[in-house]
Amino acid sequence: MTNFLLRIVTLFFLLLTSVNSEVIKKFDISGNKRISNETIIIFSDLSLNEEITKSKLDSAIKKLYKTSFFRNITLNFENQILYLIVEENPIIENLEITGIKKQSLVEFIKGKMILAEMKSFDQELLSADLDLINSILKTNGFYFTKISSSKKINEELNTVDLIIDIELGEKAKIKKIIFLGEKIFKDKRLKEVIASDEHRFWKFISKNVYINQELINLDKRLLVNYFKNNGYYDVKIENSFIEFDKEKN
Repeated sequence: MTNFLLRIVTLFFLLLTSVNSEVIKKFDISGNKRISNETIIIFSDLSLNEEITKSKLDSAIKKLYKTSFFRNITLNFENQILYLIVEENPIIENLEITGIKKQSLVEFIKGKMILAEMKSFDQELLSADLDLINSILKTNGFYFTKISSSKKINEELNTVDLIIDIELGEKAKIKKIIFLGEKIFKDKRLKEVIASDEHRFWKFISKNVYINQELINLDKRLLVNYFKNNGYYDVKIENSFIEFDKEKN
């Protein structure tokens, strides 16, 4: 008798759940111009006849924003219809970097950027790319660079022409190299070990007199190897830092 009642209660519960469950029966998508309804549904990771929950709706919005295709997304679920109103980000028609004469460096920067021609424009991604460009230029010795951006938007076509203007400034020259810590070897000897070199007027041809992060990393490895080769196997290069004077040295 107890088992019979238990089966009845279970059956009733399952029937009640199926009646009251929220299931997607239709997608109603608007606001999209370039991206098809089918593509948006795929991006949302939702499907017809799927039981919907708040967490699934939240996840769908996050996944749609993650594509960087959309500026704004409004989502509403009512009467088993999922309403999606989207506003697409403009497409980058042209991307130009000005202020750098060395074309190989321009192409290198473009290859590292997130934004590119025929991709969606996003302001946050632009900020990230500007920080990236600044880091790349510092690695190449340009510590006094000024970077700005401008864009021209075609509202009708929903496209944007993006210009990134770079004022390189002068490269940072190494005026003095100082070694801090245990003075096992003289500074003069350690300067002979590393690749970086102090700037002197007769060394105008050398590239090693400019601040270069890759060169500094090489210097660290050279110092560690030199100490180890001389029996100091526990040597550690704790840190390296740069200070500039008024003459930008």
